[in-house]
Amino acid sequence: MVRARALQLALLFVVVASSASGAAVVSPDSPEQALPHEEVENSDGNITVLRGPAQLYESIDDSDGLADARDAGHVRSPQFLAPGDLLALQFESERVATEYAATDGTNSTDRFFNLLEATDTNFTIHGVNHGTSQLPSKLNLNRSNVKVLHEDDTDTFSLLIDTSTVSVVDRTDGDSIRQTLEHREIQVILEIPTENDTRVLTGSSRFEGIGTSLETPSNDTTIDGYRTPTVSESAVTDLQIVGATPFLPNTSLTVRASISDGSTLVTRDVETYNANNSTAGFGESEFNTRLSLPDADANDTVDIVVVKDGTVLTERTVLIGQQPKMYNTSARLVTSGPHEGDIAVTSTLRLPEPGLVLLYIDGEAQTASVPEHETVQRTIYVNEDAVDDSGQVYVLTMWDRNENGIHDSDIDTLYTTTSDTGASAQDRELDTQVRVEGWPPDTTTSTSTTEERTETPPESTSGSPTATESTSTSVPGFGSLTGLLSIGLVALLGLRYSTV
Repeated sequence: MVRARALQLALLFVVVASSASGAAVVSPDSPEQALPHEEVENSDGNITVLRGPAQLYESIDDSDGLADARDAGHVRSPQFLAPGDLLALQFESERVATEYAATDGTNSTDRFFNLLEATDTNFTIHGVNHGTSQLPSKLNLNRSNVKVLHEDDTDTFSLLIDTSTVSVVDRTDGDSIRQTLEHREIQVILEIPTENDTRVLTGSSRFEGIGTSLETPSNDTTIDGYRTPTVSESAVTDLQIVGATPFLPNTSLTVRASISDGSTLVTRDVETYNANNSTAGFGESEFNTRLSLPDADANDTVDIVVVKDGTVLTERTVLIGQQPKMYNTSARLVTSGPHEGDIAVTSTLRLPEPGLVLLYIDGEAQTASVPEHETVQRTIYVNEDAVDDSGQVYVLTMWDRNENGIHDSDIDTLYTTTSDTGASAQDRELDTQVRVEGWPPDTTTSTSTTEERTETPPESTSGSPTATESTSTSVPGFGSLTGLLSIGLVALLGLRYSTV
C-alpha cells in the first residue's frame, strides 16, 4: 500500500540571504522553529551538476539528447548557476534503478515521483545555511517543472529542472515565502536505504545574483557604480556600453536609454557571449553595444537600463551638466547662542541635480537641501554624537532623486565625479572627513587642590580644553565641600577671637 509520505520531489533550500533581501525570519522564541539541515561532508558518491540554457528543457526529451547537448558544449559543469537556468542533475544507482523498474507510471517523470512517494529513497537539494534564525524553505517542484530521463539498460538518471518556473515555499507548511534563488550555495543529496545502511550521494553548486555590471571604455563618460549617477559636462551623443552578466552565452538582453520625461531615446537588443572564451566551464558572459543619444540636451537626465525577460538587471544614470562639487567644508564647536554645544558643519556645493548634504548620527541622516545648478553654502547643526573618536565628522553629498528635500535611502545615491573640478581629491569624491575646530569641549571643573583655586570662583565649563585635565562633573565632590567648610569655620573662629 502506498504510504502517505511527504516525500514529494523538492529542492530543499535553507535561507542564506539576509532579511533585508526579503528572507522570512522565524522568531528565536518560537516553539516550532525548525533548524536548517546540516551540510553532508562525507558522502558515498557524487551527483553531477550541469548547467544549460533554459530553452533546452523543452527540447531535450531523452538521455541521448542530453548527451548530444553536452558534446556540443551547450550543457556543462558550471562555475556557478544563475536563476532561470536549466539545472541538470545526473547520478547512477543500481538500487534506485531496481525500485524504478518495479514502479508504475505514465512516463519516466511520473514513475520517479511515484518511486519517491512509495519508498524510503529521498532526493533533496538544500542550502548551506550559516545561521539558525532563518526559516528553512524548499523549492516547490512537481511533475510539470521536472523532467526525468532514464534508459532501461542503464542505472543512470538525469533530472532536468527549469529553475525559472519553480517557487520557494516554507519547508514546514508549504506556504509561499518571499525568497529567490539568488546568492545561494546548494547541496544535492540522494539518500538510498539499503539492507544494512543508507547510501548517500551529493553534489554542490551556487546561484549568483542577476545583477549586471556596466562599463564605458571611452574616457569621455565613465559609468560609475550601481545606482551612482554619472555626470557628463557635455551632451552625450554616442555612448559605448560593455556589460558583464552571470547568464550563459547567447542570452538575449535589451539595453534601453530614456530621458527624464520618460521618452525612450534608443533601444538595443543584444546577445551575450563567453567572457573568457573558456571551454572548461560556464562563467561570466558579456555584451557590447553602442547607444546613440542625439536628443539628450544640457541638464538632461539619461537613464540606462538592462532588461532580461521583463526583469531589470541593472540601471545607470547619466546627468548632463556641470560636475558636482563640494569644497570649503569645515566643522566647529559652537560656544554661544542658540546652538551652543552643537557642531556647525558648513560646506559650499554646486550640483547638476537637486541634492542633499548629509551627516549620519547613529544611523539617522541629518540633511540640508541643495538646489540644482547653483553654488550655495549650507550649514547643518548636529550634536556631539556626530563626532568620531578622532574628533572628526564625516560629510557626504547625495543625489535627491525624488527632489523632495528628504533623504530616501532606497533611491538616493552618492554623487561622485572623476573629473578635475579644482577641488581636493576628497572633495572630488564629494565625501570628506573634517576635524571639528574647538573639539573636545572643555569639561574641567574647579578643585580645591591649590591655594589659588580656593581664592577664586569656579571657571565656566565652556573654556578652552586642557589636555592634562580629565573630564569631571560640575558638582564639587564631598572632599572639596568638606575643605571649604573647614576654611570657613577657621575664618569665623579667627574673627571671634580677634574681637574678644
